[in-house]
Amino acid sequence: MFWKRLRKDETREVEPSEAEIAAEAGARRRLDRLKARRDDERATAQEESGREGEALKAYFDGNAFVTLNVAMDADQGAIAQAADDLSFSEDVDPDAVEAAQAELLAPRDRVKHELAWLPELSAEDQAKARGAVNAGDADALFNLRLSAIGLARINLGLALLTIKAKDENLQRTLMADLVNWDAHTTRDRIDEARSRARFSPTSDDHYEQAVSAFRDTVGRSVAEALSATREGRILLAQHISENSADIRACDTPTLEAIVKGYGSLADPQLQNLRGKIVDAVASLEANPRDPAKITLITTTLDLWSQWRLPLQKLEEARGLDDPQSAELFKTVRELGITLTNDHNMYDESLRIAKALKHCFSAVPGLQQAVERDLPTLIGNVLFKRFDELTTTVAKNLRDFTRELDGGGIGADVGGLVGKYCEIFDELLEVNPHQEGPWTIWRELAVAIAEKLRRVDIALMVVEWLLERNSPEQVRNQLVSDMCQMQRILKDAK
Repeated sequence: MFWKRLRKDETREVEPSEAEIAAEAGARRRLDRLKARRDDERATAQEESGREGEALKAYFDGNAFVTLNVAMDADQGAIAQAADDLSFSEDVDPDAVEAAQAELLAPRDRVKHELAWLPELSAEDQAKARGAVNAGDADALFNLRLSAIGLARINLGLALLTIKAKDENLQRTLMADLVNWDAHTTRDRIDEARSRARFSPTSDDHYEQAVSAFRDTVGRSVAEALSATREGRILLAQHISENSADIRACDTPTLEAIVKGYGSLADPQLQNLRGKIVDAVASLEANPRDPAKITLITTTLDLWSQWRLPLQKLEEARGLDDPQSAELFKTVRELGITLTNDHNMYDESLRIAKALKHCFSAVPGLQQAVERDLPTLIGNVLFKRFDELTTTVAKNLRDFTRELDGGGIGADVGGLVGKYCEIFDELLEVNPHQEGPWTIWRELAVAIAEKLRRVDIALMVVEWLLERNSPEQVRNQLVSDMCQMQRILKDAK
């Protein structure tokens, strides 16, 4: 915007109007706010990048190859020269340099640093990785990981996990890499590097001990990332299921190390949630008419099962039922039985049973128990509702009959008739051989014929019932009713 303009008919300068000045000032304020916001975003991004860089450095902190900035095939001379060069640097801890040199020269100590570095990468790519670590360059490490294999790919993934703990794609690919890792192939690469450096090969004992310690460390760090989210816990459970055959053969040491780490992290959460459930069960046993406690049990049980799922899957893969699940299942199931038998709280018992079915789906033995319970519980609930609706129908028999006369019979006709037919059909799905619902329907038909003198409507109900597979004793009664009603109607003509 121009503050001074020329009129078409004048050559003198014109002062801007108040509106123009205000508009200019508003534009400058908006520009300043935009610049400040961009500066804040840039500062935040730089701060985040700095934190990521420090996290990457911290992950490889203590690795002798990174500390001395040497390749895995560096010989004694190269290691000594690197240590000597670093001794003149004020930014380097001399004790760390001395320790790194000593451990790389000792075959037993060297192997833990080899396992924590990138044995499958070339010397050139290892140098790039060391530079990226020192620079805190996550993108460079990510690009190196794309073409890396074996333990090199795993260690780069673990490093990136420190700054992207909730990245589902990283979690998924890292889990696959860990499960498929061949420690014997990695040992071959390590021994090849040692041979070039004129060091003795790894001994069986040293290597096996180092691999075991490495797996425990990796298991803990991966378990921390997976346990932080529901998606991570589900991912771990999926990998356990996919490798169930190898688990039964005791051929998944890395996966089991992750599950072990997960178990130690999950245990406090599980104990806390279990305590809440047990307390709520005790409270309901003392005061069963507290619906809030039912909700507390079902929601907490769902959360408990989310945390327990990987451990349930591990026991399932071994052909066993998870013992902690079985113990909690028994406690909650007994509450459902008490509510049914002692308090006729069928709906509440059904809620509990459905929650048990959902939460223990990975425990085959418990699923079988729920499957045995559910038909009875559902039948109890439906029969209770059917009985209540029957009372309503009996009180409004004339209106019910009018609905039958106007719209017919069936679950799809709507109204009171439709609800009554629908719940009747649901009862038959659960237990087609129980006589109670059939008898109640027949008694309603008889009442319609005798009390309301609507034999035609009563006959329609009886014929509808006969179209279904009724129990034999009830069917004989219905046939007799039908014959009698048909005679009445014939005589009335």
